[in-house]
Amino acid sequence: VGAYDRYIQTDASINMGNSGGPMFDMAGNVIGINSALISPTGASVGIGLAIPAEAAKPVIDALRRGQRPERGYLGVGLQPLDENIAESLGLPKERGEIVRSVVPGEPAARAGVQQGDVIVRVGGREVTPDETVSYLIANSSVGMRVPIEIIRDGRRQTLHVQVGQRPTEEELARQAGGGADGEALAEESPVAPGTALGLSLQSLNPQIVRALNLPANVRGVVVTSVSPGSDAGEKGIRRGDVILSVNRQAVTTPAQVLTAVDVARRAGRTSVLLLVKRGQAPEAFVGVDISGS
Repeated sequence: VGAYDRYIQTDASINMGNSGGPMFDMAGNVIGINSALISPTGASVGIGLAIPAEAAKPVIDALRRGQRPERGYLGVGLQPLDENIAESLGLPKERGEIVRSVVPGEPAARAGVQQGDVIVRVGGREVTPDETVSYLIANSSVGMRVPIEIIRDGRRQTLHVQVGQRPTEEELARQAGGGADGEALAEESPVAPGTALGLSLQSLNPQIVRALNLPANVRGVVVTSVSPGSDAGEKGIRRGDVILSVNRQAVTTPAQVLTAVDVARRAGRTSVLLLVKRGQAPEAFVGVDISGS
């Protein structure tokens, strides 16, 4: 459910009102804290969920000391490596996570982590869909120095980060910012010469930056239209989105996008990696198929 949630599934009866009690093994050891049940009616149907004792114990210990429970924090926005993103980078899918944004001044930035890095190991443990970067860091002690193995431009390297204190949810929400719907793009915006990826593109200008509620310093290419049925459209790219880079190369003109796609195709790639910005929301990576375009 969250960055550091893991549950024990049990067929022991857990009913409404008794969640929060202990789960015992046959020797009387507490192995979990009952937390939830799966039920269409509200009565137990034999599927209960408990927070593992080893996850609950640090929180309990902190509360006993009168302290706020601590969770480790890097200060990055992350995305899993889906099939298209992984292929565009020449990496196996679902092994590692790509850094889509880095919060200035936070532990990851101080350690040298950059946007577009792929984090593959944290503290010697491989990053997988089950053991995500957020999970591994959240369960690391605040102040601890942790080795992080990354892949940058096809080369592996190890950075050492000092784990920070995870901010409150309110602080994290402020960092995330709000989004824009992309519909403020002026109707008179001309279509770029040629299209790429099923998208019509135009270079940014100050009027478009203001209309789309973008940061004043953003540089990229704005999407003026999306072809129905295109893979880019299927991946959620829409009119008003701004493409900042293609395969980690910054773009400021439609021609640069066309060239980057052509270079990827000639290299035998079947997808390209786009970095996309929408309004004030954090940018995100999108892998778009080019095999049929």
